Amino acid sequence: MENGQRINDLFGHQGWTLDEVVFSPDGKTIVSVGFGKLFNLWNVETGEILHTFSGHTGYHVMTVSFSPDGKTIASGGSDHTIRLWDVDTGEHISAYKRHTDSVNSLVFNPDGSNIISGSGDGTLQNWDVNTGEYIYTLPGYTNWINSIAFSPDGKRIVSGSGDSTIHLWEVDTGQNTQTFTGHTDDVMCVAFSPDNRTIASGSWDNTIRLWDAGTREYLRPLNVYRVNFSPVLSVAFSPDSKTLVSGDGDRTVSLWVVNTGQLIRTLKGSTSTGYSTDVRSVVFSPNGKIIAGGSEDTRIRLWEADTGQLIQTLTGHTERIESVVFSADGKQIASAGWDDTIRLWDANTGEHIRTFTGHDYWINSVAFSPDGKSIASGGRDTLIYLWDVETGEHFHTFTGHLSDVNSVVFSPDGSALASGSNDGTVLLWDFFASLQPEDVNADGVVDVLDLTLVASNLGQQGENKVDVNRDGFVNILDLVQVAAAF
Repeated sequence: MENGQRINDLFGHQGWTLDEVVFSPDGKTIVSVGFGKLFNLWNVETGEILHTFSGHTGYHVMTVSFSPDGKTIASGGSDHTIRLWDVDTGEHISAYKRHTDSVNSLVFNPDGSNIISGSGDGTLQNWDVNTGEYIYTLPGYTNWINSIAFSPDGKRIVSGSGDSTIHLWEVDTGQNTQTFTGHTDDVMCVAFSPDNRTIASGSWDNTIRLWDAGTREYLRPLNVYRVNFSPVLSVAFSPDSKTLVSGDGDRTVSLWVVNTGQLIRTLKGSTSTGYSTDVRSVVFSPNGKIIAGGSEDTRIRLWEADTGQLIQTLTGHTERIESVVFSADGKQIASAGWDDTIRLWDANTGEHIRTFTGHDYWINSVAFSPDGKSIASGGRDTLIYLWDVETGEHFHTFTGHLSDVNSVVFSPDGSALASGSNDGTVLLWDFFASLQPEDVNADGVVDVLDLTLVASNLGQQGENKVDVNRDGFVNILDLVQVAAAF
């Protein structure tokens, strides 16, 4: 390297072009890609071909990448697939296919647990290397995502962003089917009506907009509400879809008639005798009789929806509250905020039940699973935590976002969890797979394949899905736990 002298010439590629050459992390081997279905691994010192990898079915292998530990090679091709290969043996390990065009770029994350793939189909996709589990990244945004919501039938996701747009996505395919435009500033909150007909959005432009969610040909604004020239930070529909509640930057909680846009009332106790700061989160109880609101003043207030009468105030948080939710049976309330905690409350008595701690920074969003047994939380630390409601124990962590997680929501059937982040992505997670950590490859059964995955990762440290007991190390204890679950 010091004198620029040529060391060696490597011969052996078929075809007329050589498109990519990549060094292994230790610098001892090179993988190279030319025009064709094959690619080679070379010994740098001797120039010897160690392996020729064959398996892609398209006309061209487009890209290759080494894992950080140098033990695995990922390749992407014109056959729309990503393939993993064992460096020592040259054997094909697994193949991932969801792209609809050539895979042109691949990169491992620093700990080797995930692969990001870029394709001619215009998408980036995120894959779990250990399990092959696909976490798709939804394209289309140029700014962070502030809020997401599932449709009542679980088939669609709506998301609102800092780029002032609202996108509608198909859950099964991840395709963006519609884009709502009309807001002139950050979209802070979105919600589906329970009857699946309407989407509400609130924005920093001081408006609430209602959109027709019933047609996929186009989506038109149904009405525009002016809210005292203050940002709208939270919106929620009543269970019968007839009423909308909003929490605003002018310290008010307001009720609206959905069909007409008429203001019904500003809830008592939300002005001079109530909130002294922004209302960050509002929600109806499942029976529609109670409204809960959380604010920067660290308090949660409960009102009767019919009368607007303030029922009680819940105190305990020490910093502003970002998220308030009811359990599906209406018996419990979960709240979270800038004090890095989640608090569980008895909705009838207002009694504090327990506090969940574990996040390193503030929490932006919490959600109950439909069965009420689990809570999901997301926040400033980029992580999504899952908690056992009965015990308060943290039992799983989802990693994949690169910036603040602003919104988490369960699908109606509880099988999936969606999250939106400042990194501009919406990620969809398999919730059921997290409930049985021994099912490492998330195929619905604990068997020798899971045992093999753990065994192949023995000695690894840090966040790793094959670390079944979550002690930070992949060791014999994890093997025993998986074997015991057969």
